[in-house]
Formats: sequence, C-alpha cells, structure tokens
Amino acid sequence: MGKVKNDWQDRDYVLKWFGTKEGEAKRNYRQFVKKGISLGRCPELVGGGFIKFQGGWSAVKAMHSIGIREKSDERILGSGEFVEQLIKQSDQTRKEQFAVYESLQYAVSYVERICDKENISIKALKSGSRRRKITIVRSQLAKELVEEWGLSLTETSRHLGVSPSAIAKTLYRSDKHKSS
Repeated sequence: MGKVKNDWQDRDYVLKWFGTKEGEAKRNYRQFVKKGISLGRCPELVGGGFIKFQGGWSAVKAMHSIGIREKSDERILGSGEFVEQLIKQSDQTRKEQFAVYESLQYAVSYVERICDKENISIKALKSGSRRRKITIVRSQLAKELVEEWGLSLTETSRHLGVSPSAIAKTLYRSDKHKSS
C-alpha cells in the first residue's frame, strides 16, 4: 500500500488489478483483503507449495518410491524445474549483492592504506579540507575508486567525504588534463 517498500514486491502491478486510479485501487484492494480475512483459514492456501503442486503427500511418496526426486521449497508453488530456476536466480542475486558488499569493504581498507601511506588521517580526508596534499590524494582515490573499482560517484563520495558532484568535477578535471 506504499508504507513499506520491499524489492520483491511489485505494488503497482498488484494495484492495477483493483482499479485504474490509485485511490480506487487501494480501496478495492483493502476490501479484497478484508473479505479474505473473514473467510478464515483456507486449507487450499496453506502448506508447502511443492506438495500441493504435486497433488499431496501420497503423490510425492509415489514419486519417491519410483526414484523421482524434484527440487522443492515449501515457499514456492511450482514444478521442481521452476523451483530450481527460481533458486538459481536468487543465488545469483545474492552473489552479486555479496560481491558489491565485499568490494565496498575492500574500498574502505584501500582508502585507509593510502591514507596511512600518505600520512593523512581518514578524518582529514573526509573533512573536505582543501590542503594541497589532501586534495591530491582525494583526487587520486576518486579516480581509482570510480574508474578502476567501478564504484558509483555517490559511493565514492561517501568514502572520501565530499559530494558526488565534487567527485564528478575531479574526474572531469583529471580527464581534461589527460587530453591537454
């Protein structure tokens, strides 16, 4: 309904089934949910997806007795192939998210190493100071974090204590000096 955002929810897609205008769709959706609540617990909507999809425990036991094994997850209603495909997609997303997190951790330690090497405190780097030595180190780090590490301007700005536009200007000046 717009109060809590989850990346796995497609709010607009769901609401479009309940009306053409947002207010109307929300009202109709609320009525739909209230009706469902008044029905109480429905056995056909409870329990594992795989078992229900296969036709119950007896069908699953029969499959096992003849050696058929399918990937299953009680949260997902669908065939073993569908479940497996969904889990693979989910695993890939988790791997990508972990890779980004890991990259950010390496970036933090890299910034710390460079600051140690240049004898500059992290606090001084992030203070926005315009002291020559600090601006040179900040510019070098900005260039490396964006161009070599692939961090966004926003993420780079968080590591260096300046605005994303300051990072963009730094990179622009750096490219301008290259072409001169």
